[in-house]
Amino acid sequence: MSKLYPTMYFRIYLILAITIIFYGCETTTTQIKNENTKKTIDFVGNKKTDSISEETYDDEVQPDINNDNELNQIINIGLMLPLTGPHYSIGQSLLNASQLALYTSKNSNINFIVKDVGETKNLTKSFYELVNDDVELIVGPVFSEKLKILNPMSRDEKVKLISFSNNIDITSKNVSAFGLSPEDEIEKLFRYCDSKNLKRIKVILPENIYGNKIKDKILNLKRLDLNIDSKFFYYDPKNPDFYEVSKRVANYETREENLKNEISRLSEFTDEISKAKIKKLKKLDTYGELNFDALLIIVNKFDELISFSSVLPYYDVDPKKIQYLGTSTWNKTAIVKEPSLNGGIFTDIDQDSLEKFINHYEKYFKEKPHELAAFAFDIIGLIAKLQSKDGSLTKLKTIETVSYSGVTGKFRLLNSGRTSRTPEIYKIKNETIVKLN
Repeated sequence: MSKLYPTMYFRIYLILAITIIFYGCETTTTQIKNENTKKTIDFVGNKKTDSISEETYDDEVQPDINNDNELNQIINIGLMLPLTGPHYSIGQSLLNASQLALYTSKNSNINFIVKDVGETKNLTKSFYELVNDDVELIVGPVFSEKLKILNPMSRDEKVKLISFSNNIDITSKNVSAFGLSPEDEIEKLFRYCDSKNLKRIKVILPENIYGNKIKDKILNLKRLDLNIDSKFFYYDPKNPDFYEVSKRVANYETREENLKNEISRLSEFTDEISKAKIKKLKKLDTYGELNFDALLIIVNKFDELISFSSVLPYYDVDPKKIQYLGTSTWNKTAIVKEPSLNGGIFTDIDQDSLEKFINHYEKYFKEKPHELAAFAFDIIGLIAKLQSKDGSLTKLKTIETVSYSGVTGKFRLLNSGRTSRTPEIYKIKNETIVKLN
């Protein structure tokens, strides 16, 4: 059930050090230390109400919390965001979502200490400044290459980092990847295929680290007793030849040769039935059915997906006969306008909850959030939920068996650093996207 929150009017200010957040009839303050923040918000509450569902972070298994004497403890949370440089708009959107989550939680015992890590040269210095500020944990940074630098530092300083990355290869006991991992998406897709008796799957992959990770995940699915046969076809993401890859996927040359052989065989007969078959076969390019049930198309860029979907039918990979599959990379507005992808299936986080968050965000910031902003909202929402119960964040280390619901769906923070998620399945149908049960 949705919770009701005070409606908030806001003004956007340029600030240097402190954001004061007002709500209800009482005034409380949440400090935000940041030298580079370009804008923030004042929330002023009144008697009206507003609601956003699914961001309550109610745990399905209530944790055992016995620290009532610490409930008023104020904690520092570090935010490492790119607030300058080419990715400044991402950082600002994540900061906005973090502030919105903290206000929505009604937790006034959390201080944000914000560090601009738009440039890598600021990374180490910013990290140790946060350590000296006694932060309880650090949220961020955004990109995996910076996490690789911070990983050994966080281990040595015993400081927990929760990143926005979905790269589970950089995780450890001290570094969590909070994004939707390709591994979780692949497992969801293959379980779906198994339930629909789609047992023979061909996979198009970029020839890079990302593609190899997907292949490894698929090969490891054998441990789940999924009786699925997979074959892999790589393309060069630097210079993709969509025609050549599509031809290999369709086994086109072999089937083309099969057509010639069948015509030659029938030519030995002089009856009218054989002649009619030959006449019909000469209108075809290939002979024989495709030897797979579904095609998983993994791409680096959305444009590559459009190119593959345009070329594949030319080589008889008909989406009406072969089930096209994809991941959240597919989820772009333009996808519904691509005829050859009609009927295609892909995974992503719960779009209903996400849409409510987007509307919630736009109401206060008058712009759309970055796609990572929902994850920032959920991270801070979870922290605020745990801290309001526990006074500190000691339970963050022991919640592996507890699931939480947020605007990005249900998730579990695992002790390994992974965030376990169960994405939804969506289908492209007549220029709309529908969720499958």
